[in-house]
Amino acid sequence: MIQQGCLEVQQIVPQLYAQGINPTLKNIRQFMAKPSALWKKEVVDAFWEARRSVENS
Repeated sequence: MIQQGCLEVQQIVPQLYAQGINPTLKNIRQFMAKPSALWKKEVVDAFWEARRSVENS
């Protein structure tokens, strides 16, 4: 579940950003197959990493 959650987050964040949608945890939850993965620290860390990546590119 952690690995799948990390992959989902890494895919969704840039998609939302490209559409002009602020990629917050609340917004990303709506697009995840298993939003409960966001309870895992590793998934949240992957979210912040993906967000930093799209904002700095």
